Amino acid sequence: MTWETQRRNETLSKKLDAELVEFRMNASNFIRYPYLSFKTLLLIIGRRPRILFVQNPSLNLAALASFIGKISKIRVIIDAHNAGIFPLEGRFNMLNKLALIANRFADVVVVSNDNLKDYLVENGVVSITIPDPIPLISQGQSTMLDSTKFNIVYVCSWSSDEPYAEVIRAADLLDDAYRIYITGKEPGDIRTDAFIDHNKLFLTGYLTDEEYESLLSSCDAVMVLTERDNCLLCGAYEGVSLEKPLILSDTNMLRSYFDKGAVYTKNSAKEISIAIKNVKNEHQRFQAEVKQLKSQCEKVFQERLSVLEDYISTMT
Repeated sequence: MTWETQRRNETLSKKLDAELVEFRMNASNFIRYPYLSFKTLLLIIGRRPRILFVQNPSLNLAALASFIGKISKIRVIIDAHNAGIFPLEGRFNMLNKLALIANRFADVVVVSNDNLKDYLVENGVVSITIPDPIPLISQGQSTMLDSTKFNIVYVCSWSSDEPYAEVIRAADLLDDAYRIYITGKEPGDIRTDAFIDHNKLFLTGYLTDEEYESLLSSCDAVMVLTERDNCLLCGAYEGVSLEKPLILSDTNMLRSYFDKGAVYTKNSAKEISIAIKNVKNEHQRFQAEVKQLKSQCEKVFQERLSVLEDYISTMT
């Protein structure tokens, strides 16, 4: 059960043969949280699941599920993303403590990498590491791309941890042989039109799933960047699925998991532009490597998934 849509929820629920329920609502938090909590409670009471998986965030959903688990026979497994362990980028100690409490009351907390697992275990939380499954992405031909250029899709949600301003500046350091496509609907308070060279950079705005997948499957490379140290990126898994060379932020976490088929970059305009040129110059090599990486990631996922399945078998 989730209160938002994310590819990890879809792919992981299929691998676990679990029904996926998504409750979404566009409203202020004062309306959204009570309404979604009520809907969630009604569904759980009506369905009485034996095992309940929930995504954190939402911290509210995780706390509600943990409470239900403690007063019932329902076993609760939380899939905690970075923001479910360190809300609002970990800036507020009180929120971090509340997240720990919500996670601690679950039967087990699933995380995407060992650094997050180690943090939880040190704080008394039972935790298992499972990276994202390699998703199945339908391939199509995007009409957005300019076939005369080297096309890079920058997978972006315009969040505070993403160096999108540096990517925009990086486009100015490239020649006309390149074009960067930034996905996602940019927030209204970010004014970009005045300083974008549309020959080298294009803002896609909102895309349907079909449009997004066609764009990814048609490009030459996929770029996903973050300021977070302990974060594995959904867009990187999507690039691997389509066997596209990757441009990733230079963190130990990303280097250790996506250890081939990728160029790693500091989150500055100059370094990003250099990384893009490197991918183009050795495109064939990176394409061959990312095929090997795909097989490697699938093997690691299956190994980690079996650990969770064994754990679940002890709960039933």
